[in-house]
Amino acid sequence: MGHNHPMIQQRFFRASHDVYETVRAGLDSQWGHGDGRPTLTCFEPAFTAPKDKSGQVLLAVRSEFCEYEVAAQMLPVLIANNLIEEISEQEYMASVQIP
Repeated sequence: MGHNHPMIQQRFFRASHDVYETVRAGLDSQWGHGDGRPTLTCFEPAFTAPKDKSGQVLLAVRSEFCEYEVAAQMLPVLIANNLIEEISEQEYMASVQIP
């Protein structure tokens, strides 16, 4: 029969294209992604990532992702400076624009 999997905990964010790409590049750099391997990245490029109707980029990540040292240091600063916004799953789902 079926397996009982605990729910995967996720967190949801919204950011401008530029902020999203700056954060993605910063995380990739810290984690050694990129270096001649353009397909290796911490999360989807803004160009293909989901967006809301105003063009803001939406990101859903596993909660554990936010606990990695670099992300854990970066996230509170980004939120405090209103560079990214943490949103609810309901808001994420309602905001995603299907092309």
